[in-house]
Amino acid sequence: MGQEANEIELQEDDRRGLDSIAVEILTGDIDVGSEVWLKATISCGESRDLSGATLVIKDHEGREVATAEVAYDGYANRTERITVTAPATPGIYEWTATVPAFETDTDEYGETSAPIQLEVNVFKTHVLVWDIPPTIVTGETFRLKVGMRSSSGGSVAGRAGAVIDHNGNEVAAFAVGDETRPGTDALYFAELSLQAPAETDQYQWRVMVPASDDEPPHREGTAAFKLRVVPRPDSLVTIEVVDRENETPIKGCTVVMHPYRAQTDENGVAQLRVPNGTYSVVVSGKKHIAARRTLEVNGDTSSRAALDFDHEPTEAAIWG
Repeated sequence: MGQEANEIELQEDDRRGLDSIAVEILTGDIDVGSEVWLKATISCGESRDLSGATLVIKDHEGREVATAEVAYDGYANRTERITVTAPATPGIYEWTATVPAFETDTDEYGETSAPIQLEVNVFKTHVLVWDIPPTIVTGETFRLKVGMRSSSGGSVAGRAGAVIDHNGNEVAAFAVGDETRPGTDALYFAELSLQAPAETDQYQWRVMVPASDDEPPHREGTAAFKLRVVPRPDSLVTIEVVDRENETPIKGCTVVMHPYRAQTDENGVAQLRVPNGTYSVVVSGKKHIAARRTLEVNGDTSSRAALDFDHEPTEAAIWG
């Protein structure tokens, strides 16, 4: 939501006075030098038509930065959206919205003003984490990617950050590179190699990027992510997935043996290394009916799932 409207009650003078000027800041957080959207409502008793009046926006130094015509919509006198540029330095600024003296066919109005308070912040740092393995074996090394982006849209190449574990300890330091993630124009990233905790559990870690005083200045950024750490596997499970009607392999099906998962390759085969035990196996694909079965794993195991195409099946999927 935008910042709250600034409104001031105005005193009447010898000329007819406006009841109030309310300026709504449509922009949420305001970054230094960013585009800010405003909209004003001018009130006068009995909803008089003030069309033709002009609203003038002046900055904290008294400079005129925007004007807008006032129009009556049958209910209230409003302006269209007004676009201004925020100051280049962080801080709280008091600007002014003024309706200069004007006349209508029936009335004369004196000049009236209302303050606009702008809270201008340094740029935000957005942090993203992706390519996190669905499961990680205790104590093993795993890889993921970390990215950061400035709310300014500018470069953050070389900016540093750290990975903080569940105990609040720094486990890795990094700096993003000069390249952006494919498909983006402002997400700079780094690939990290980390070591999993020694105990099985689900952990929450975070990436922390400290505030930067470099030009332009940026706020700190952070992103939390979860790790599912599992025991060392005992057995290899191989699942072959085919279309039941034509016996052809299905590529890209997801095989889940919670919390383990894998996708079938071009031969319709997925392999998962898991601890021995009893699992509910779910196989699903974009164009086929999902199948489920219980599988007992006491050593290397193979199974085959024949899936129906995604229409009303005549019977349940066949496992072999």
